[in-house]
Amino acid sequence: MSGVLDDLQVFHGAASTTLACVYARLPAREATAGCELVGRVVGPRCRWSQTLTAANRLVGRAASGNALFAEALLAEAVVPDPCFWSDALPMLYSVEVQLRRGGETIAATERPIGFRGVGRRGRSLFQEGRRWVPRGMHAASVVSEERDDLTAWRSAPAVMAVVRPTDAVCASASEVGVWLMADVGGEHHGRGNALDSELSRLARHTAVFVAVLPIGTPATRSMRMAAPNLLLAERPVMAGAVEASPYADCLVLDATDAEAFAVAVRETTLPIIAQRALKAAVTLVDARRASDGLQRDLAQFGDFGGYIV
Repeated sequence: MSGVLDDLQVFHGAASTTLACVYARLPAREATAGCELVGRVVGPRCRWSQTLTAANRLVGRAASGNALFAEALLAEAVVPDPCFWSDALPMLYSVEVQLRRGGETIAATERPIGFRGVGRRGRSLFQEGRRWVPRGMHAASVVSEERDDLTAWRSAPAVMAVVRPTDAVCASASEVGVWLMADVGGEHHGRGNALDSELSRLARHTAVFVAVLPIGTPATRSMRMAAPNLLLAERPVMAGAVEASPYADCLVLDATDAEAFAVAVRETTLPIIAQRALKAAVTLVDARRASDGLQRDLAQFGDFGGYIV
């Protein structure tokens, strides 16, 4: 049954310092009739620290009325005392999933997962319960000799903003410990099923904490279902005060014109990630200074959710 698990989603639900719930979800189809999902969650592991690993069973569950679980095969694992993923300690778990029918395994796969603990509250972003102000730069703003050195990004420390990051970049960032702000970009990924598919791909990688939608594309319920653990950032058209869609988690706004930026943010209640392009590629150290400078320049208008150059 080649490809039967291509649409498998692995994500986490409630996560605290005492326990985390991990789910495997597969849309129900004729080919999966009479099947169930089982497996285990193994971990944690971390490139920068020795860990003691444990295995927790992934058990089939009946789909509930929750839209995320409707019309799907579902399995759940409860992980006690989970270790959270961060740039300092990028803790990852392996989710081993089997599709079984009548006791026979007909397909199997393994997916990494991490518990980031990232969310929003009012106009601020939070990470593991503490206010978090991500600062970073677009990969294209960094000189070529440092652009691909993920350990340097981790040491900066800096969020990497990148347009359509490859799976290889996302996987490496997840292992090394570099936060990624993924710009969906481009018309091909900007509408309907293509956009949902791209969000689902990005959601497989723990390092990706936010996906930035193309300009003028509102976040929708289907996007939320495609990427339940990602923050969705709208990039609205800058024309007076901006209005976010109900499913947006935050806004990304151009702060090149500080006065226009101040007007745009006047009425929103969401976290704002301010962006300002650099005129030339610079070192990571200088780019980090520039992101701090952007924060200083905007301080007269408020304290915002993040700063990217």
